[in-house]
Amino acid sequence: MSTQLAQREMRRFLSTREPEVLSISGRWGVGKTFGWRAALDKARASGTLPMERYAYASAFGLKNIDDLKTAIFQATVRLDAPSIEPSLNSFRENLSSLDGLANIGERSGRRIAKLAGRLVSLIPYGDKAADLILPGAALLIRNQIVCIDDIERTGAGLDVSDILGFVSMLREEKRCKVVLLLNEEGLGADHKIFRTYLEKVVDQAIDYKPTAKESAAAALDLKDPTEAILAKKIEQLGITNIRVITRIKRFLRHLVPALSALHPDVTKQAVSSTALLGWCVFEPALAPKLDYVKSLNDYSSMFGREDPSEEETRWNAVLSTYGYTSTDELDHAILAGLLTGGFDMDVIAREATRLHEQIGKVEVRAGIRKPWDILGDSFEPDDAALKDALVASVTHFSSDMSAQGLDEVMTMLRDLGDSLAADAMLPIYMEARKDEPREFFNLARQMTNRPVDTAIVEAFQSRLDAEPLTRDPKAILLKIDRDKCWNQEDTDFLSSMSEDDYYRVLRQGRGEELRSVIRAGLLFGQFQNPEPRYVEISGRMKAALRRIGKENPLNAMRVKPYIGREPVTEAEPPEVYQNSETGAD
Repeated sequence: MSTQLAQREMRRFLSTREPEVLSISGRWGVGKTFGWRAALDKARASGTLPMERYAYASAFGLKNIDDLKTAIFQATVRLDAPSIEPSLNSFRENLSSLDGLANIGERSGRRIAKLAGRLVSLIPYGDKAADLILPGAALLIRNQIVCIDDIERTGAGLDVSDILGFVSMLREEKRCKVVLLLNEEGLGADHKIFRTYLEKVVDQAIDYKPTAKESAAAALDLKDPTEAILAKKIEQLGITNIRVITRIKRFLRHLVPALSALHPDVTKQAVSSTALLGWCVFEPALAPKLDYVKSLNDYSSMFGREDPSEEETRWNAVLSTYGYTSTDELDHAILAGLLTGGFDMDVIAREATRLHEQIGKVEVRAGIRKPWDILGDSFEPDDAALKDALVASVTHFSSDMSAQGLDEVMTMLRDLGDSLAADAMLPIYMEARKDEPREFFNLARQMTNRPVDTAIVEAFQSRLDAEPLTRDPKAILLKIDRDKCWNQEDTDFLSSMSEDDYYRVLRQGRGEELRSVIRAGLLFGQFQNPEPRYVEISGRMKAALRRIGKENPLNAMRVKPYIGREPVTEAEPPEVYQNSETGAD
């Protein structure tokens, strides 16, 4: 049921004094509590509520039914009060109300009435008051609206059947109107029990399924330009989880101001990418797999993968409609921020500025895009024109083409049966990029698990090996071990280092500094679904340790705590470093 229809049913529920039970079930984060509170606030504002008191209680972690009774009693407030948030004053007023005392006297006699009088004086002492509240708490819950949330999250000892039995009593004996908020999917083994009791206890059950448009309207300010763009993206993707939408919005609040001086299309891409990638990170059970999205490029988006699974076919349809065809460097920088909890604004600024400059080069963009236009515009046998456009895109625009773009061109030429032309593209590209900094040639920096043309991998690695390190790797690793934090520039650099580089760092290390360096390098192998850069860092650190462990039995013992036992073979230290008086042995 959409939000609009659900709100209508909630208003109907709130319009009569008739005791009844309303169940509202929906996935976590879709806004059940928000929707219920909105309906209640609207009814309060209109002055149409038929009852005077209300209580909201969460069953999260409660261990028995008495805990729930006490929670409801403590949370009971007057609906005509300025606020319906429970407070010490509302508790005091509820306890000392004439209705309350009358009920206590009527049900439990003078003894509990005296206890009630003592309770008022014990209000500042929470624990003592709670002990005295319990015997009479349930007696004071009557003729009111009660909302019980998080039924699927109770603690051990409080069963769903206990809650529903209590709810039935509130309706039948206490003339209460009760609302149950829950996620039936989260009930687990209790789901069957809930469905059994549902028919006996619940008068109306709402399956709360807001549309993406409704969820966006609930979570976003549509008068804000950025949030208005985000709302459209949320609707395109079909995201209904308000918590996910809110998290995406918060990240954009940090990101978008840094892009204000750039071309508006940069901001549009940032919002679009943050919405999609944020969905993948924050709601992985429903969104496309992150690795799949990261590996997208123009070629794979146009032709897909061989024998795609049913799931991939569904993702392709979503992403195609959304207009997301490839993951560029700005997207990678945004994703890194979403995964780590904060953006590296230096990297964001660099990649956003680069995109801004590319957008301004209309001829460049058209030249790089031309092969893909030829490819997708018709079924004419114009493979010669396509080859010419592919070659021209590298020949004329290599300085503005990413390494991923080069790989797409070479892959296409090979698929067209022209490997000679494909091989000829690489030296043209490398010459155009000869003045790039060392980190540019680090393919792991692009954060993609997609296979890359072997010739590109070898050429880029050769360039990395030939360039001197521009930073002190030991200092970076020591800082990471000390602070337990890093930025993208750090991981870009560390993933660009070769096994020989790590070997040199280890052989030069001593004492606690050596152990700290090893811990930092291996840390990157401890993440679930690690980024390619992290895999490279931990993998090369392990490779360097294995190399040292194979030099002699003593070093095999020294590296065992880090990588386990490795077979010992005779091996000489590499020519790049020979100094037996320092390092691990």
